[in-house]
Amino acid sequence: MAVQLSQAYLEWEQETLERGRLTGELQGKIKGKLEAVPSLLEQGFSVEKTALILGLTVEQVESARPQ
Repeated sequence: MAVQLSQAYLEWEQETLERGRLTGELQGKIKGKLEAVPSLLEQGFSVEKTALILGLTVEQVESARPQ
């Protein structure tokens, strides 16, 4: 019984670590895209076109727009 619990815990731990890694990777990619927003807007791209180019939502682009 203890061996089964230990194995279940190890599997849970690995899945949790992998989920955390993937979440961090995704957040990093989004952050990189958001950093490109001001440059694209300065080049004359609309918010909608910028969102399409970067694969972001209009709301994400709006939030990254320079003040």
